[in-house]
Amino acid sequence: MDVFQADLAAYADWWLVGGRKPRAQSTLAEYQRHIRHWWAWTTESQQTCSTTPTVRGVNAYIRVLRQRNEHAVVGFVRAIKSWCLWLIDDGAITEDPLATLAFVKSPKPDPANTPVADDLSIEAQLATCDTSMEGQRDRAIIMVLRDTGMRRGELALMTWDNLDLQGATVYLPNENTKSNVGRRVGIEVDTVRSIHRYRRALLEWENKNARYPCERVWVGRLGPMSSNGIGQMLHRRSEEACVRAPAHSYRRGLATKWLAAGGSETNLMRIAGWSTPVMIARYTATNAEVEAIEAQRTFNASQRASQRRRAVRTAPTLE
Repeated sequence: MDVFQADLAAYADWWLVGGRKPRAQSTLAEYQRHIRHWWAWTTESQQTCSTTPTVRGVNAYIRVLRQRNEHAVVGFVRAIKSWCLWLIDDGAITEDPLATLAFVKSPKPDPANTPVADDLSIEAQLATCDTSMEGQRDRAIIMVLRDTGMRRGELALMTWDNLDLQGATVYLPNENTKSNVGRRVGIEVDTVRSIHRYRRALLEWENKNARYPCERVWVGRLGPMSSNGIGQMLHRRSEEACVRAPAHSYRRGLATKWLAAGGSETNLMRIAGWSTPVMIARYTATNAEVEAIEAQRTFNASQRASQRRRAVRTAPTLE
């Protein structure tokens, strides 16, 4: 283990036990990913061996990152600033080198370009899944996302102990959720059957390849699937199906369909793991825009019809 890997392990211990409130395992995994990418870029381009970031180096990395993904900048800044807090608590430095670096706000999503997983997109993705172990796994993952709209990180950390197939529920413990509040969500009967088929295929694959059973539900050829691994799988399935349905689009799709069917916001917040209704407005922005346009068209049509009726009443009659 090199110095950086040792620091990353110490940072993980500090993240999980330090601070005033419990820390989420899923958030830690995301922060570690950002820090690894930053370190790889830093050692290659800056030729430095110091794990203490500098404002100049971080800003240079942000410029590169912004060209690839504007949303990733938000998570990276949070991760690198928490890294500095750990360095201070660990005694490696005495002052925050990124004190002048401001947090970055998430760019406002464009409803017109925000994908929402609808029934046709989901069915198209499911149609790409074959009867192999990976195919059965991917089918089950897509169906769980369809039913629950859970976050990708929460899905990756699912264990067999948290899965109640008889009761058709999945329990998400506190440490696996973004809000640090555990919750239980339901899955449908066809999803339970799909998980059973995947589990049988997984056991056969593990016996054939002399692999030990894993407590995680979603397993790949190299071990448990990560959040990024699930995202890459959905991207491949979307390309095969010629649709646009990443993991988060399932979350938006569930919220949109839930409210359209008359479901309560309180229950939606509980299922989605939201603490405030602010996220409901954000996730249903696309649907709200569509409804607003339809309302506008209905209003314009009624106005034109009213004008035509007035014109008929006031038209002069021929004697």
